[in-house]
Amino acid sequence: MTAPDRFQWRRDKDGLGVWEHRGKVAVAGFGHSPVDRRWDEVSMDKTLGAYSILACQKAMDEAGVTADQVDGVICCDSHIAGGSGGTASQWAAQAVGDGVCSTCLVIYPTGNLAGRYRRGGENADDYARGARQWVAPWGNHGGNDFINSFPHGQYCRKYGGKHDDLAPFVVNQHRNGLMTPWGYNASHNLPQLTIEEYLNSRYILNPLRLYDCDRPVNASTAYLFTTAERARDMKQPPVYVLNHSQHSFWKRSTQEDLDEIEDWTDRAAKRMYEGAGLGPSDVDVFNPYDGYSIMTQFFLEGFQWHGVKRGDAFAFYAGDIRVEGPHPLCSSGGNLGTGRLRTAMYTDSIEQLRGTAGARQVKVRAETALAAFTTPSSGGWIMFGKSPN
Repeated sequence: MTAPDRFQWRRDKDGLGVWEHRGKVAVAGFGHSPVDRRWDEVSMDKTLGAYSILACQKAMDEAGVTADQVDGVICCDSHIAGGSGGTASQWAAQAVGDGVCSTCLVIYPTGNLAGRYRRGGENADDYARGARQWVAPWGNHGGNDFINSFPHGQYCRKYGGKHDDLAPFVVNQHRNGLMTPWGYNASHNLPQLTIEEYLNSRYILNPLRLYDCDRPVNASTAYLFTTAERARDMKQPPVYVLNHSQHSFWKRSTQEDLDEIEDWTDRAAKRMYEGAGLGPSDVDVFNPYDGYSIMTQFFLEGFQWHGVKRGDAFAFYAGDIRVEGPHPLCSSGGNLGTGRLRTAMYTDSIEQLRGTAGARQVKVRAETALAAFTTPSSGGWIMFGKSPN
């Protein structure tokens, strides 16, 4: 398969209109493995392979299907099909809609081995060699792509506010995570994070603090996508796919700025709403990505969830964003509250629409949900509906 062929399934252009398979594809099951901080490099029943098998079996059991009924499998790989946990689920939805397969398992493993995260290989070199002298002169970038003057600092200067204004959002993510039994925080009985603990936590890269970053974990998640017709005969109420879209925006330089990120998130929102035939006021459950806390404000404002406009995010965080309240932002707890599963946003959206989210169940209407594992520059979104219409 050539590179252009791999990307033909993507809805990554402006003006594509309503998705041709809107409401014709559904999620019928999901499964989560246990979540460990790291693989202990000894227990073979705790490897990503073993955990992925377990997650797949749980997803099939929940849907009420057997392995011989599955005719498609997509395993996340960052080197294929624009891959990530998010785009893998979108690829599955498109594949089922196009008739490439009828019942597709999506597997998203996320590993964490001993040692410092992302500090091996060329990132451990004392020198920035070759092209890295221009694009990564300080080694692996990580969170500094989103802080200081590019563009989080620009945001604070343009709209007012300070980094500490993120505290209510981060603390609420941890609160939601403790109500998410399949996540790391809840399954390891972590204490509730407080405002004071957040504000006094050590800097990773000023002003990014420890709790602004998600916790790398070792786990796997699986989802079962199928046709709407088949899903109606399975064990769980179908959760329909109303649209999906992707983006891979080019930077003007090695570092994006605030203007670019606001343009990108505006365009991502327009693609999603147009493809689903919906608007901001139609989205009940909003689960954007929060791998770094400073990303979420751009998604919140770009998609204008609950009327939030540019520059409004910090004031919105200071309001009632609890799951019991009128603005239950990120009811999953996201990565900050569940660990770097990168799938909490999807599972929570499914549970909210089924009405099975337990203590996290929102009190507002829950008939549509928008979820993503994405950065402002690249990734994708998916819109779920309780009804296919």
